Amino acid sequence: MELKDRLAALVRALPPAQRVGIVVGVAVLVMAAVPFVRWVMSPSYSVLYAGVADAELATVLGELDSLGVPYELDGSRIMVPQERLHTVRASLAQAGVSSNPTVPGYELLDDQALGTSDLRQRVDLQRAVEGELARTLGAMDAVDTATVRLVLPEDKLFTDNQEPATASVLVRPARQLDAGEIEAITLLVSSAVEGLNTDQITVADTSGTVLHAPGDGSTGGVTDRQQKRTQEFERRLAAELSVLLERATNSPASVVVRADLDFDEVETQTDTYDPNERGGIPLREATSGELYEGTAAPAGGIVGVDGGPLANAGAGDGSYERDEATREFGVDRITTREVRAPGSVEGLSVALVVDEASPVPDGELRELVTAAAGLDVERGDAVAISRVVIPALEEVPEAADGMMDLVKQIVALVVLIVVAVGLFLMSRARRREDPEPTKVVPAAVRQPAALAENPTEVLPSGPTIQDEVSELVERQPEEIAALLRGWLADRRTVAR
Repeated sequence: MELKDRLAALVRALPPAQRVGIVVGVAVLVMAAVPFVRWVMSPSYSVLYAGVADAELATVLGELDSLGVPYELDGSRIMVPQERLHTVRASLAQAGVSSNPTVPGYELLDDQALGTSDLRQRVDLQRAVEGELARTLGAMDAVDTATVRLVLPEDKLFTDNQEPATASVLVRPARQLDAGEIEAITLLVSSAVEGLNTDQITVADTSGTVLHAPGDGSTGGVTDRQQKRTQEFERRLAAELSVLLERATNSPASVVVRADLDFDEVETQTDTYDPNERGGIPLREATSGELYEGTAAPAGGIVGVDGGPLANAGAGDGSYERDEATREFGVDRITTREVRAPGSVEGLSVALVVDEASPVPDGELRELVTAAAGLDVERGDAVAISRVVIPALEEVPEAADGMMDLVKQIVALVVLIVVAVGLFLMSRARRREDPEPTKVVPAAVRQPAALAENPTEVLPSGPTIQDEVSELVERQPEEIAALLRGWLADRRTVAR
């Protein structure tokens, strides 16, 4: 009870303005604490599925209702309590429910009947390949969903009459696809389908933008990969030459390199026979002979179907002999198979910008760059040198020091202003908190006239005014009476 009484006395001692301020502060604190407590006590929701179509949305919500999972809808996003996120996803996956439409794959071939026609088998196989490709592309981080359509012509008897396979890919990207990701899509599709080349694939996004058109990957033009390799080669060579020139001239230098690279893969096979070799070692040899001797009728008769031996043909002696030989000699042969990898340098041109005050002559700079870059004059490589006025390296720190001094002065000025404002606010706060000092007038010297003129004057602690006046009346009654008669006379005169 003592603590309660003390608090009550403390509250009663406070001025009314401070009491009102305390009440308002407590009310504001309670009003802010209530939603904060609700926010802390309410479960945190996480995104289960985003960008769900209307058909799949109804299926997912029905399954969540059957599982008794609370959820919230934020546009096309479904949100569930964070602590149950993974459990809910596992339950939905077990029930076969997903935010994306199910694309059939090779499972189409599992339940084929025994009497399925050849046409149905080919169509199911094509659908299965399309579904598997769509799943594969959908697994990429940059692709949300993908749809693949294939055109697989029937096999012809002769390969010259065979029509090429084609494909079209429609993707819904999660972000803007770069050239490498588009190339990865075309390579994945072409590698999974027999007889499908990258120049027969069309890739587009859901906004209608063509990302890859037939013929973009042909060997007749420069592909994005070749451009990247060329730019990387130029950038690396320019950086090395810049460092070399800065060390040689002791001043900044700018270098630009343009390269012409050959990306044609060449394979050469050459068979060389030694023309000076007149003979050789027989590798294989085959001989045969035939000999005949005896008496027999000589060959003769009438030519034709009805022919026969000539009449009166007499007998005679005859002989026959035949020799045959086949020999295969080994001949010297040199076979060279040369494969030249793509990326060889066919031409280089280098442009230099150096300081005009550099003492190194242009001839030495040209020789230095020619040796460092591997330039070939006979091939047509060239070096261009330009001299310009470049500020000395020592001037840059001075300018930086001047800027730093200015920044320091500004920061010091801001700090002084902040300190001055803080002191001013503190002084005002003290004035508001500390009451003005009261004027203490001793009772012995205080005059009644002063009391009449300043009736609201604050007296020091101790005896009150009434006590002092009573004591004064008791000690000097006559003087007080005369004084009162004088006050009344003055008031009558003023009134008249």
